[in-house]
Amino acid sequence: MISMKFWKLTLLSALAFFAISTIVLHSACTVDNCSDVKCLNGGACIDGFCNCPSGYEGANCSQQSYTRFTGKYAGNTGCDLTPSIFDTAIIYLESLPLNMGVVLLSHKNDTLWRNDTLHGTINGSNIVVADYYAPRFSRHIVVTLDNSKLNIFDQEVHLQGNNVVDTNKSICNFYGQRLSQ
Repeated sequence: MISMKFWKLTLLSALAFFAISTIVLHSACTVDNCSDVKCLNGGACIDGFCNCPSGYEGANCSQQSYTRFTGKYAGNTGCDLTPSIFDTAIIYLESLPLNMGVVLLSHKNDTLWRNDTLHGTINGSNIVVADYYAPRFSRHIVVTLDNSKLNIFDQEVHLQGNNVVDTNKSICNFYGQRLSQ
């Protein structure tokens, strides 16, 4: 009888040992994806990637978002069906972390025709410019950056009385390439 009890106790001890060993080995094999990731500027590592705070981007949150946009862009603006004109856009930081200014300098016959400054906030690959509303006039602008190519969509609508759209609706698009940062 003692030997049966001995064998039961030995078998239970062996099973407990293997169960504990399996749990320890399994948890030791679990890799911490964030152990080698260093996130800067208040970023936090999640599943091996940095989740950057507003105003920062990049693999380790080291790049300020505004630097991707700032610079001078040369291109052309076309409005409705009229021939395009040479245009320049300058994007600059107004205030940290994400408030930007966009200056449009349009030229006709080698002279400055329009100098328009827009104000907006970076959101992904766009600079969001608030829509402008005035009595009988509205303006909607979208500024998008794709690598070093800039697109500015500008829609102006002039209204008659009772919010009836007048024939003075225009859509302009600027397409430009970055010259400098």
